[in-house]
Amino acid sequence: MRRYLLNMTNIVLFSAALGYPQINFARTHLQDSSRIDYSAFESMITLFPPFLFQNITQLKSYLRSDEFSEFKKQYGDLIAVDEIFRKSIQFTKGNTGIALLLCTSATLDHYTLGIRVPILNIYIPLTDESKEEFQKRVDNLPTQIYPSSPKTKYGNRDKLQHFFGSAFIAYVFESSEVAERFSEFVEKGEDRYIKGGQYDNNDIEANRDGQLFGIELGKNQKTKPSDILNYK
Repeated sequence: MRRYLLNMTNIVLFSAALGYPQINFARTHLQDSSRIDYSAFESMITLFPPFLFQNITQLKSYLRSDEFSEFKKQYGDLIAVDEIFRKSIQFTKGNTGIALLLCTSATLDHYTLGIRVPILNIYIPLTDESKEEFQKRVDNLPTQIYPSSPKTKYGNRDKLQHFFGSAFIAYVFESSEVAERFSEFVEKGEDRYIKGGQYDNNDIEANRDGQLFGIELGKNQKTKPSDILNYK
């Protein structure tokens, strides 16, 4: 029950920020992307059925596995990003929208989110994993996702969540404009309200790459993350 509630809380917070107007992650046509239909939240249980949380758990478990670690060693980090997306498509039985959401959740590299408020700091858990599970998954994430990625332990692993999150928004709204506005909102909010956060132009670039990936997926479902990332 704790795992279900924690996953529900995180996804609700994410979706509330998006103002997502549908209840099924099918791609939607919006005449005015600035209008938000909050009636969707009346169907929150329908929107986030238990299988979604099971898929999130499965993907995180796979990213912690020796199988994924060996795959990354054999084929490299860029193809390992493709593998994350491929596995999420497999788990969701071909539902691209949910698969992108799974990838976003499974590549988060923060255990908690610190929010700055007057007098005190509030910390919100972002995962139901133990600290050991979390660390193993994060350590297994691809780091060299761009040809220009820093040759360090961390590389650009923190850009994966930006890439997949923006791809999710662009895909379901069929609009890079919506994703762009959301990424700007997040970066400015991170700078003002998130403990240790700051506005990062590199995050914005990763967001834009994700937007392109989401839009291209709408045209061709065979598009892979490496088709976008390999050009940077």
